[in-house]
Amino acid sequence: MEPIIIQKQIFNTGESKDFILLQLVKIMLGIFLIIIFGIIANQVYNGNDKITEQIVLPVIIAGMIYVFNKMTPFKLFDF
Repeated sequence: MEPIIIQKQIFNTGESKDFILLQLVKIMLGIFLIIIFGIIANQVYNGNDKITEQIVLPVIIAGMIYVFNKMTPFKLFDF
């Protein structure tokens, strides 16, 4: 009787188009966030005080939209 070899698949080796596109979007989003943080850090280092207003307002709006989507059955924006 031959021994049975059970191999555990660690990595997703599927060549599906959706998986590859999702990984590409994640990589591009990560690069975009790094660039944005670099721009913000440069503006703060140069002494631009208005940058906090330009960052805090969109974050508050996005947070309010997220809370609205979770609390009501209506979707304002589909995240």
